[in-house]
Amino acid sequence: MACIEPNEEWTIETVTDARPNRPSTTQILVFCLSIDQGMITGEVADGVTGQVLSLVKGTRESLGRLGLDEASSLMTLNFSNGPARVMMSGVTFLRNFRGRFTSFVDAQVAAMGSVSEPGTASPFVPSDGDTGTGTGSQT
Repeated sequence: MACIEPNEEWTIETVTDARPNRPSTTQILVFCLSIDQGMITGEVADGVTGQVLSLVKGTRESLGRLGLDEASSLMTLNFSNGPARVMMSGVTFLRNFRGRFTSFVDAQVAAMGSVSEPGTASPFVPSDGDTGTGTGSQT
């Protein structure tokens, strides 16, 4: 998948946490993102097949206002991967991303109560959804 109009393309490898009787799995995701005044829109595709998985919404905030490196930011992405909804949040350092994700099915979202606006982290207790890490780079 090649980004045509979006202003940033990110390739991120996700690794799920291993569980009893369930090994860790990896997936390559390619994000084509448009970022306007910290608001993110775009789409995500499977990095192997190129098949678009879903639309993406999120936010990006500079960490400079916290006295940290101006080039670093907190990026939060909300999207779907099959039946699962995914919330991925992490820090970007120049062109690199490091973060965590949680995926859950819609029944788990309903159990959390109302869902906040994309990019706004809502505290919740993960249940049977996947959790893991994501690392990647802007391409």
